[in-house]
Amino acid sequence: MALFAAATLRCAAPSPAGVPQSSPQPASVASSPSASGVTLPPEEQKGNALIQKAVDAMGGARAVDAVRSLDLHGKAKRVFPSGEEVSFAMRTSILFPGRFRQEVELPMVRLVTVLGPDGAYTDMGDGPVLLPEAQRMEFDQSYRRNLLAILRSRTAPDFRAVAKGSSDAGDDVEVQSSGIVVTLTIDRASGRILRLRFTSVLGTASKENVTEYSDWRKTSALTYPFAASTLTDGKPANGVVLDSVGVDSPLDPELFQPKTAPVPSDAPDPAPTPAAPAAFASPESPAPPRSMTPAAPVRMPPPLPSATPVSMPPPHAGV
Repeated sequence: MALFAAATLRCAAPSPAGVPQSSPQPASVASSPSASGVTLPPEEQKGNALIQKAVDAMGGARAVDAVRSLDLHGKAKRVFPSGEEVSFAMRTSILFPGRFRQEVELPMVRLVTVLGPDGAYTDMGDGPVLLPEAQRMEFDQSYRRNLLAILRSRTAPDFRAVAKGSSDAGDDVEVQSSGIVVTLTIDRASGRILRLRFTSVLGTASKENVTEYSDWRKTSALTYPFAASTLTDGKPANGVVLDSVGVDSPLDPELFQPKTAPVPSDAPDPAPTPAAPAAFASPESPAPPRSMTPAAPVRMPPPLPSATPVSMPPPHAGV
């Protein structure tokens, strides 16, 4: 709830409404130096100001930077290219920095995907299987696309925010940090993040994703979106509605470690794996590792985006 982050299962989108136009820069932004004392270009000065506005809207720098864990519970849905929808319960857990877990309750099976100190793996109940490198990278990026993770990364050496114009929807800022590139649309009045746009790549396939965030609520020291929906290549892909957002809830570090040593994704199956529900057969869904593949070909859905993340299956672009 990668959905906001897990998914989590395993989304250019329509442009924001309105014609992009330049916006006047506040005087305080026009003279902003970087942390190194070098004066930044005007578009980066404004970009940093927009990120700070989003930080303030989520609760302020002290609250955002103090968070050590997020525990998101809710319901998600996955929309397949055929138009078929599948709904399920989900949980996304984040232990900063760098530990990410998504659980989804699918018909007949519980799927757990984890990014932790021992790498990334998935477990359908018959033991952990390492994710292939392409899926590991996408799952890692789903974690980094979580809105809180993005705002917390603003002090990283490689963080860069560049204003990209304005529209009726708000002000756009492109963020580059820790290997991800996303464009955020910031509400002009509230400072809340209305939209996140990104390109997802799995193998040779790339897709344009747009996640819209809504239902912002005060929870502990943060104000967080409780709903997110994603379009992939302009079509509905998934959505998340959170029931609860736990800020600094106790999370056992063992949640992010396998109970047994994960087997490589290309290891032979010790025994036949039960077939996944037919509802999850989709030509556009990534194939599971071979050791997870049942006798009949079945493809599992990708993680929800990120509040992605809500990154949902894909982990929550970001909720």
